[in-house]
Amino acid sequence: MKKGIDLILDAVQFDEMLTTSDLVLTGEGCTDEQTLHGKVVSGVARRAARYGKPVVCLSGSLAGDYGQLRDAGVAAFFSVLRRPVSPAEAMAGENAYPALVAATREVMHLAALNVR
Repeated sequence: MKKGIDLILDAVQFDEMLTTSDLVLTGEGCTDEQTLHGKVVSGVARRAARYGKPVVCLSGSLAGDYGQLRDAGVAAFFSVLRRPVSPAEAMAGENAYPALVAATREVMHLAALNVR
């Protein structure tokens, strides 16, 4: 038996991509305590940690304590939402994609600062 996330990461040759990456962006609809238990973010973070690559999580919503997720290799968490919205509005295609693009752009601006 193999975790689903591991099957997907193997199929897309994720480890090979990590060898030439400086930063890993991942995300999900809601990041919370369940994220540690087999969800995409924890699987990506586990793999990236093997290569010493920092992981940033972009999610529709954030809830709970991130201490264990930080221990698992996630360096930072960001919500893609810029204002309070209903779950239906947040998931609507005309809203979700532009919000994700804008949040990703901000993370990349931050990464470009190269602050240590």
